[in-house]
Amino acid sequence: IIFRFFMKKKAVFPVVFIIILFAQIVAAEIKFSASVNKDNIYLDEIIEYSIKAEGDNVPDINIANIPNFTIINQRREFSGGSHFQMIINNKVVQSTTTAQTKILHLTLRPEKSGELLIGPFTINVNNQNYTINPISVQVKNERKYKNVSEKLDKLADNPVFFIATLSENKCYVNQPIYVDFSLFYRT
Repeated sequence: IIFRFFMKKKAVFPVVFIIILFAQIVAAEIKFSASVNKDNIYLDEIIEYSIKAEGDNVPDINIANIPNFTIINQRREFSGGSHFQMIINNKVVQSTTTAQTKILHLTLRPEKSGELLIGPFTINVNNQNYTINPISVQVKNERKYKNVSEKLDKLADNPVFFIATLSENKCYVNQPIYVDFSLFYRT
């Protein structure tokens, strides 16, 4: 009986309307998530920590400092809003959402070695607290660029320079080689 009800042409419009209304109610909640590009690094490496906020009227995310890390750079991404329109039996069904996505990317340098936590952070939106779970990063107490100190002495007069490190010193035909470019600058 229920199946026959939904199959009637007149019932299609209310069903679509209810689905769209439900989607807007679900989208009204703000969701926060966090991630890092690497969770196991050396003391002289950097990582990118990202906080993503999704929902309606998403606030700007600001983080002034993170214990045990130096914030080197911040950049933001933003996207949002959509419009949906469909014609069923000569009736127009449309929906406009204000759902947004904002992402804050932080480039971080560890200040010490060991297992370091980024977060947790609490964000208050419209008198409702949202918690961003902590992320653990293992920082090795050794340097990835061990022979860099010799190169640094030679390049000390330059305020900014690159060092390229190869994955293999010898290779075969069609063997991939990865080059790791590191940017160094004087602060």
